[in-house]
Amino acid sequence: MEAFRSQGVRSVVGVDISMYAVSESEDEIRGRLIVADVQAGLPLYSATCDLVTALDLFEHLTDPRPVLKEIRRVLTDTGMAYLKICHPRHPNALRDPTHINVRPLSYWKQKFEQEGFAWQRIYEAEFAQAKGVVERLKALVRRLREWAVIGTPADYKFILRKQANG
Repeated sequence: MEAFRSQGVRSVVGVDISMYAVSESEDEIRGRLIVADVQAGLPLYSATCDLVTALDLFEHLTDPRPVLKEIRRVLTDTGMAYLKICHPRHPNALRDPTHINVRPLSYWKQKFEQEGFAWQRIYEAEFAQAKGVVERLKALVRRLREWAVIGTPADYKFILRKQANG
């Protein structure tokens, strides 16, 4: 939340499942971090969010569809969601007993499309849009470096946008 505010975003709301995390938050965050069960619903008006981020959430859910429905509901028509989900071959994938939904790319693609999202997988190393053959080759090298640096598959990172017909 604070990273977005430092970049000039005027309104930021954080949702956490932990009452402790919310009650112990720093003064400048208090009042903008709320407790909610994301599977039951987000306490936000429909079509009010330009950006939704969900980091390290989906691998803990039995069924991602309710949360995807909620994300779609709160996004504006031009908004986007950024998700980070544990890669099935990452060492932490099965180390955490609460990781009950560690799935391959095909699974996530299917879920996103079923819930009316267009999706794009992104890599941390892709900080610029690749245009032309040379730029696409440079982006590929950055992807390979990302794998090499951490020595394991990078977590999945996705940008989701509402499909016009979804």
